[in-house]
Amino acid sequence: MDKQCPIFSETVDQSVVRMTAFFTVLLLLAGLFSYLKWIALFLCFDFFIRGFTRLPLSPLHRAARAQAKLLRREPKPVDAPPKKFAVRLGFIATAIIALLAFTGLTAAARVVAEILVLMAGMEAFLGICVGCHIHTLLQPVKKAFRSTAE
Repeated sequence: MDKQCPIFSETVDQSVVRMTAFFTVLLLLAGLFSYLKWIALFLCFDFFIRGFTRLPLSPLHRAARAQAKLLRREPKPVDAPPKKFAVRLGFIATAIIALLAFTGLTAAARVVAEILVLMAGMEAFLGICVGCHIHTLLQPVKKAFRSTAE
């Protein structure tokens, strides 16, 4: 995925994406030390808004946009579909964390939260989007399913 030349018509700002991932890391780290189930529920809601709607209601995205503007970050357009796929994986992960935490399986919830901290941290600090790489790996499978359905 070439970050300077998007291949999809829809793009997102990489600076805002990385800042959103940073806020996700901060919240999850706070959750690992207290109130994990409530933070996971909040993140699940936020990931759902970003991954499945076009509503501008995501608190983390709004905070990241404001922070990028405050820091005068130059917009860096990148392909939106892989990022949206990654956000949807984040929704699944936070839903699992919340489900495990609310059912008393706190140790398992913590493990999933720690994995998500690692993934979001890679995006925030290194610009490595694991979900985007998974999206890219799944494209041949998607094409194969489309060709058999036709």
